[in-house]
Amino acid sequence: NPEAVRDYTIASGVVTVNNRNLRIDTEAAAGADNLDTISGLSTGEHFVVHQVADGRDITLTHAVGNIRTHTGASIVFVNSASVAFGYYDGTNALIYGSVL
Repeated sequence: NPEAVRDYTIASGVVTVNNRNLRIDTEAAAGADNLDTISGLSTGEHFVVHQVADGRDITLTHAVGNIRTHTGASIVFVNSASVAFGYYDGTNALIYGSVL
């Protein structure tokens, strides 16, 4: 069974999670926000990142915190259908694919 989606809000560039199907909201419902670090994942976990709503765009920032993207550049979500797929290696949240 797929894990239920849970909502998390960015706080100073960080979300602390307790599951793997993540729907991210901007801090204070801002129009855009950067996500630098995902904490709370366990080593070896795969995870999925979505943004909570259109008009509250998140950017997964590459190498600012523990997020490393497959492109080597930050990934900007453009709407609530945007999604990124990742793996936690014990240190970094490695984004290995995205659909924007």
